[in-house]
Amino acid sequence: QKMRRGLTDLVMRTGRSLLAPPEVFRQLVASGEVESLGTPAVDWLGVPLKTQRGETIGMMAVQTYTEDIRLGTTDQEILEFVSTQVAMAIERKRAEEALQRSEEKYRVLVENLSDVIFTVDTQGCFTYISPAIEGYTGFSPDEVIGQPFARFIHPDDLPSLVTSFERTLTGQPEPFEFRVYTRDGTIRHVRTSSQVLRDREQ
Repeated sequence: QKMRRGLTDLVMRTGRSLLAPPEVFRQLVASGEVESLGTPAVDWLGVPLKTQRGETIGMMAVQTYTEDIRLGTTDQEILEFVSTQVAMAIERKRAEEALQRSEEKYRVLVENLSDVIFTVDTQGCFTYISPAIEGYTGFSPDEVIGQPFARFIHPDDLPSLVTSFERTLTGQPEPFEFRVYTRDGTIRHVRTSSQVLRDREQ
């Protein structure tokens, strides 16, 4: 929203906590730093919501309207602790949403390529294969995922393929060629390249 000249906006501009009892508020108004906006409070306390990079993304405020309820430094410390947790939660949620958008773009890109993109685990079983596989072999992704890579390979090509796979796992990826069987039993020639991907949760 458009910045004004209230206490909230002062915290947002400075990125610093502010405890404003009546005397402090009067001084701020007299100096021109803030204007008197909204219903006057007895005590006003505001703290910024800051990311780990120090960016102020919002603020939290509490205020009292009766003389028998006052705010002090202990309340400020509590609110600063709470604001830190809230800011971390917001930042984490933003990161998750950004990752989700990135993964969605990647998925759309991969699933619309004419080349076949696939991943296999260290046991040589498919964990993902793009829809292009169906046009190339007649097998749908659901029929391939979870199956061992070797099931679709010409047996004469398996030894060299296993060797290339082992070299890839040791950090020496290399392109290799082999023959695959299609659904109707015909043979097609494939040239592929590989790369080791580490699971981010490991």
